[in-house]
Order: sequence, then C-alpha cells, then structure tokens
Amino acid sequence: MLKKSGGGKVEFDIASLIATDPALSFKSAKTKWPSIKILVVNQTLSSSTQIKFVTNTTKGLDPGYDAGMLKANPDFAVYSKILVDNPVDFGL
Repeated sequence: MLKKSGGGKVEFDIASLIATDPALSFKSAKTKWPSIKILVVNQTLSSSTQIKFVTNTTKGLDPGYDAGMLKANPDFAVYSKILVDNPVDFGL
C-alpha cells in the first residue's frame, strides 16, 4: 500500500528501474533473499526503505531482521509497516 500525506498518486517508471546482472562475480551482487529498495528523492531530500523476503520470518516483529526507521524529516519519509499491529515505521 502506498500512502501519500494529503493524498496524491505515486507512479513508477519501469524503464528507469535498475536491473542487476547475474553474470557479475562481485560478492555484493549476490543476495541471500529477494528484496526491493524504494528510494524517494526531491531536490534536497531523500528517503528509502528496504523490503526483504526472508524465509521462516513472521508477520510480526522479527528482531535481527526488522529495523525501525530514524526519520530526519517526518514530513518527507518513505517507510514500511509490519503486518501485525505495531506503531513503528520501519526502514528494513
């Protein structure tokens, strides 16, 4: 669910997405779990959240996997929520 304070619309331009090359041999190019990173940027600010699809985790808080977000600017922030009722905004 995408939610913008005060309403509005969020659109993703598929052509601007970056694809990783599985043929690369860099260690950092290999990941244990599928994930997506959402980054929002304007002229002066940026905010991001990362969502990883980890096996054997729960719909609630999983210490060591879920990390709350420290917001530098609460009026310009993108974050995720866990599925079980929890007031914390998550960056991971």
